[in-house]
Amino acid sequence: MSITERMPVAERMRMAERVPIDEHGECDDLHELFASVGAPVFEEPWQAQVFAATVELSRAGHFTWEQWAQALSTELAAAGLGDVAADYYRHWLDALEKMVVRVGVATTTELATLGQAWRDAFEATAHGAPVELDAKVIERLRE
Repeated sequence: MSITERMPVAERMRMAERVPIDEHGECDDLHELFASVGAPVFEEPWQAQVFAATVELSRAGHFTWEQWAQALSTELAAAGLGDVAADYYRHWLDALEKMVVRVGVATTTELATLGQAWRDAFEATAHGAPVELDAKVIERLRE
């Protein structure tokens, strides 16, 4: 369990309020943010990847960090307090998927196709080997 998952929900919300946001609603100093936590934030690689994808989508102008914070807050509120701690980054991913559809980065069909492609690749990969998507799937999604 990561340190953020062990924190009470109220403390995580206070931590989120301290995110260094600039005048454009962007989070520029992630190093400062992570240093303020004082311990590893991510328990699994996919959690760091979904976080990084969120940051990059925001930096690319698809949504502001303020819009993202509202979307994540909505997702967490819908989950209820009892469910949030154990599945925080799962809720993060769910909120991100809804956000990318809402802003037009991807469709629900594209997300479903990509999700199935990852599941298929995972099942076809030997234990311990890196999971790689078929290049044809990636090319099809770019069309």
